Amino acid sequence: MNGKPILEHKVIPQGEQEKKIIGPDSEVSYILAESMGKGNNPPYIIVISWDDDSDKKGRYETTVS
Repeated sequence: MNGKPILEHKVIPQGEQEKKIIGPDSEVSYILAESMGKGNNPPYIIVISWDDDSDKKGRYETTVS
């Protein structure tokens, strides 16, 4: 998220657990805790990358505002 691992970003509350293994057709969600004045304002660039059995690296990128 914005060039950092998701759990290192300031808007992700401490205590969130990283989801490392995700099955096909699955969904992952993280809580975002924004606060004004801390320089954590959107937009957020989200990059998701993965490895699978195809030996091809997967990548998805989007902007959340």
